[in-house]
Amino acid sequence: IEYIKYIVERHTLPFANEGVSMFQSPLYYLVSAPAYTAAERFLTGISAVKALKVIPIASGVALVEVTYRTLKAVYPDRADLQALGTVLGGLIPMNIYISQHIGNEPMSGLFIAASVMAAYKLLTSPGRPLRRAATLGVFTGLALLSKVSIALLLPGFSVMAVYSIARSEGFKKAAAGLGVYAGATAWVLGTIAGIWRGISRRKHDRG
Repeated sequence: IEYIKYIVERHTLPFANEGVSMFQSPLYYLVSAPAYTAAERFLTGISAVKALKVIPIASGVALVEVTYRTLKAVYPDRADLQALGTVLGGLIPMNIYISQHIGNEPMSGLFIAASVMAAYKLLTSPGRPLRRAATLGVFTGLALLSKVSIALLLPGFSVMAVYSIARSEGFKKAAAGLGVYAGATAWVLGTIAGIWRGISRRKHDRG
């Protein structure tokens, strides 16, 4: 909450040493800041803060959908396993619990799950490998902006991208696919940073 209020009040991101959780990746807090500003127009005090629960709840609901879509890709002909996997994965008690609290974990979990789904589709679907590598990069970038935890999966995603493309298109295309994956990740990081820099500059000029 302090992170969100810092952005709302100062129109900039905090340094890591300015608070207990100020080192966290900024995407969740950047999304929550305008939501908090809007909530303050109609609510006051703790009610405006509680309104921020909408974002983690929405992330938790979306995670259920991503879980289902992943299982549908893994077991396309097994509706029973799709249903069971969705219950076990999407409705795991920790997801239900943590999605009711203000924090970046639900959004991080959503984009990590989406990255895993994209990686699996890249590995198993022969068509349009470069496009699938770009999709994986976009989700990876969003996950990194949500929380740095996904960094542990980056080597695995890179190997999957090279292997999945090389076995059908050759190593030259695989190198291109790895470049597309890395480039899409960097593009997302740079785009969000550029948008935020522009917003901060306009706020500063108005001030």
